Amino acid sequence: MRRFFRRKRNNRKGQTVVELLLILPIFLLMVFLIMEIGMLSYQFILAHHATFEVARICSLIAAPRVPGEDYRDTAELKDEAKRLFSEMMGKPRKGSFNIKEGELDIRYDTAESDPQSPDIEYKDLIVSAVFNAKYFFPFSSVVLGGGESGTAITVTMKMPVGVPLWAK
Repeated sequence: MRRFFRRKRNNRKGQTVVELLLILPIFLLMVFLIMEIGMLSYQFILAHHATFEVARICSLIAAPRVPGEDYRDTAELKDEAKRLFSEMMGKPRKGSFNIKEGELDIRYDTAESDPQSPDIEYKDLIVSAVFNAKYFFPFSSVVLGGGESGTAITVTMKMPVGVPLWAK
């Protein structure tokens, strides 16, 4: 009887394969999940940077150009913002990371008054954009949620509109 158990205890030929088969799917899932989160983080940073640059440029051109003129119309700024987004990210293609159609909003907000010049009304420009972030791997929507094609990234930036010296 002892001989039988001794022989069984030393016979471990398939143990490594079984352990590998149990651990490999979990390990691969973790590797692919880390890669997917890295790609989504890259798209998140890209969306924030693009919106920041568009808000900065639009806040510079939103100010009055000549004395007596009012701030630029938001529809004009929206057209300029769409042009800037298309220059930064390329033409929208199917499956590409770009701003969603109709998901760009530009509006003015009254800024806090300056105690040194309380008679001037300052404005802030608020740019909101929704981007369609694409998943890198097809099974990521099961783990991370969102739609099959990706998830939406909403970015809102607030920039002060520069007031020319002659307006002060």
